[in-house]
Amino acid sequence: MKALVTGGRGFIGSFLVEELLRSGFEVNCLLRKKKNELGWLEGLAFNYIEGDLHNDESLKQSVKGVDYVFHLAGATKARNMEEFDRINADGTRNLLEATVKANPKIDKFVLVSSLAAVGPSTNGHPKAESELAQPISNYGRSKLEAEQIALSFAQKLPVAILRPP
Repeated sequence: MKALVTGGRGFIGSFLVEELLRSGFEVNCLLRKKKNELGWLEGLAFNYIEGDLHNDESLKQSVKGVDYVFHLAGATKARNMEEFDRINADGTRNLLEATVKANPKIDKFVLVSSLAAVGPSTNGHPKAESELAQPISNYGRSKLEAEQIALSFAQKLPVAILRPP
């Protein structure tokens, strides 16, 4: 089995890469230019693909031949809403479009989102999936937009969305 992980340099992404490798997966990591700064990925046997979420060719190359896409890349800090949208929402759309073009038969496209996409819970109870999302930050709004984009591809790709706490 083969998987693509975006955001593999991050905290959750690096643990995912490590676990996929331990489980016998071949792993592609789409990483921006900083090969000498692998962080938690240092010493792991993955396929380094240089690129980003706005480079169509690197996206197509990274999804080609994989069984799973785990999309964790994104911005948690930005100067304004437009920057959040460009990275979190548009980047998600670009990766989904590249997957449809280069590898539409994948087993699963997993978008790792955030609880910030739904907003805070009330009365100390977790929000139900059926409740209206009400993000209170630009980050949360951009993650909700990314989720909506992913769901719009559900007729073309098997999509799952995770919101880790």
